[in-house]
Amino acid sequence: MKKYIFIFFIICTNYSYAVNNDSLLTIFNNNKLHDTIQLNAIKILSKSYTFSKPDSAIFFSKKQLNFAELKNNKSFIAEAYRTIGTSYYIMQDIDSALINYKKCLALYKDLNDESSIAAILNNMGIVYELKGDYLDAVNCYLDGLTIREKTNNIKSISKLNINLGNVYTLLGEFSNAKSHYNNAYSNFLKLNDSTGVAIAYMALGLVYKRENQIDSSLFYFEKSKALYKKLNDLKGLNQCRSNMGIIYMENNDFEKAKIEFELAKEYFDKTSDLLNISTLYRSIGDLNNYYKNYNKSIELCSKSFQIGVEYKLKETIKSSCLCLYKAYKGLNNNIKALNYFERYVELKDSLHNEDLTRKVAQTEMQYAFDKKQLTDSLIRTEQERIKEVQHQKEVEQQKIYSYVGGSGAILLLIILLVLFKSYNQKKKSNTLLEQKNTLITQQKQEVEKQKHLIEEKKLEITDSINYAKRIQSAILPDIKLIKKSLTESFILFKPKDVVSGDFYWFEKIDTKIIIAVADCTGHGVPGAMVSVICSNALHKAVVEFNITQPALILNKVREIVIDTFKKNNEEVKDGMDIAICSLEKNKDSFNLEFAGANNPLWILEQNSNEIQEIKGDKQPVGIHLESKPFTNHQFKLKKGDKIYLFSDGYPDQFGGEKGKKFKYGPFKKLIIESSSTTLDNQQDILLKKIENWKGQLEQVDDICIIGIKI
Repeated sequence: MKKYIFIFFIICTNYSYAVNNDSLLTIFNNNKLHDTIQLNAIKILSKSYTFSKPDSAIFFSKKQLNFAELKNNKSFIAEAYRTIGTSYYIMQDIDSALINYKKCLALYKDLNDESSIAAILNNMGIVYELKGDYLDAVNCYLDGLTIREKTNNIKSISKLNINLGNVYTLLGEFSNAKSHYNNAYSNFLKLNDSTGVAIAYMALGLVYKRENQIDSSLFYFEKSKALYKKLNDLKGLNQCRSNMGIIYMENNDFEKAKIEFELAKEYFDKTSDLLNISTLYRSIGDLNNYYKNYNKSIELCSKSFQIGVEYKLKETIKSSCLCLYKAYKGLNNNIKALNYFERYVELKDSLHNEDLTRKVAQTEMQYAFDKKQLTDSLIRTEQERIKEVQHQKEVEQQKIYSYVGGSGAILLLIILLVLFKSYNQKKKSNTLLEQKNTLITQQKQEVEKQKHLIEEKKLEITDSINYAKRIQSAILPDIKLIKKSLTESFILFKPKDVVSGDFYWFEKIDTKIIIAVADCTGHGVPGAMVSVICSNALHKAVVEFNITQPALILNKVREIVIDTFKKNNEEVKDGMDIAICSLEKNKDSFNLEFAGANNPLWILEQNSNEIQEIKGDKQPVGIHLESKPFTNHQFKLKKGDKIYLFSDGYPDQFGGEKGKKFKYGPFKKLIIESSSTTLDNQQDILLKKIENWKGQLEQVDDICIIGIKI
């Protein structure tokens, strides 16, 4: 079982303070000030270093600890231990972190500070989880959950549900894990907490991966990735990339895995996040095992193993041992392979045994039982209180009846006084009401003014996008012109947004017809900008440089696109995937030439029920790590044969009852089944099918398909 990146909520004591640290130290050393002022100054100073310089945070927290102990101030003593514990956690010294958290917890219990107790229990649960002590972790999380539920702290309850789900995922209890994750997701949604929703999506992606439900797993990772990107949360975004890379690797899509790993590694190498770094080392090591680069795998997995050993991370050690076993086995070094395999089995048995799983389940069952007992007790107490109140009410009513006669005159006088006071109050209220109405009218006018400004801005943006659409439409070939050369053909073009990253291209040079479908990086306005550059590059290559062979066209287009993006100092990796063909009539047959960048060509011969797929080269038109000349394919086509060019937007659309991708298999089947009708009817069938499949879901990408009958 591979180790995946999990989401941990640690309720730290660190905050950002815009206060000069030298000034804080001066305040702390000023013995003329009150003890509390001195302690607050050193507390703020130590917390300000927790993440940036944890060793400095420990140094100043110990000063706070000594001074607080001298003054016998338990609150500041507890705060000092808390900051020291969190600083050790940041430094990956989890044993020292746990020691200080335990001291802090004891003091908070003496102070009866339940909110702080719950926060420390959560931190301790995370440390136990990292150590592989899952039963202790669950106990801490459930104790914290009990406290948070008393105060109905929904956000903290949701965070604890995520952490409990993580433990159940590690133990293979996927049903319990999903239950906790879904509870957290529902609460984050109600709180409008986008970061929490992104974390819940990632957690659900992980647990579906562990259940080997790959489509569902990728569906949730894509949603999480999109949210993190919107929030500009680079850590969350790259955790998604790392996890998606593992999924692609295990499903033999090594190129996609390599891209995701390299992007994640580029980010985490700039951080001190050893947990994620060790996971990436091991994952890339596994990828090198697939490529049989065993020595490179040993180098990376050994680094991951050392991090696990140094910081006592059992899951990291276990996963690294499995990777090293595979590498040494590949090198036929059976002695070392056996050593690492035995250690892997030993750790797996200690971390994932039935007795531990049963104890964790019993702990949560006991928590649920205690919660029900407490609820029943509260209900009984409330019922008794209601009975007592009703009894007292009856006694009071009897007293009232006894005094009604003698109190009538007094009551009448009171009523008159109240009426007089109410009259005066009403006069004042009317005056206030008039003032409020005036204020409301002014505010309404201001709101109307702001609304008008917003509508003007919205109109400006909409006009700009529509203008961009007109520009893009202007560079697209006229379909009537295409139909004139290719009488039996269709173009299904359905952008995701107003403007598109996909485009189709057509040119006739002498007796040759050149036609292409391209998919540029991104969609919407950014994708449309790239499409203009790529369309212009195609025009230059064919018209200005007079190149008509598809492979040579793509080579030239790549050169033009890269030169265009190199005009500033920033490296731009944008480009396009494309399928491009040239057609030329030769007596009773047609010569077809094809080249592709990641995108294929499909050929359906007349009276055939099988599509011939010609794959493009596995590289984009743009900057690529291992660029090579594009391959030119040549074919003879007969009258009645059909060819199809397309982008990935159609098969990648999510929909259906389970929210899965449409995929290439059903797409190919649909093309074959609808091939007996005219191409115009086939276009309608394709459009209706994808609209029904999508349902209420959002279109995920631009769609472009060209069908041609010879």
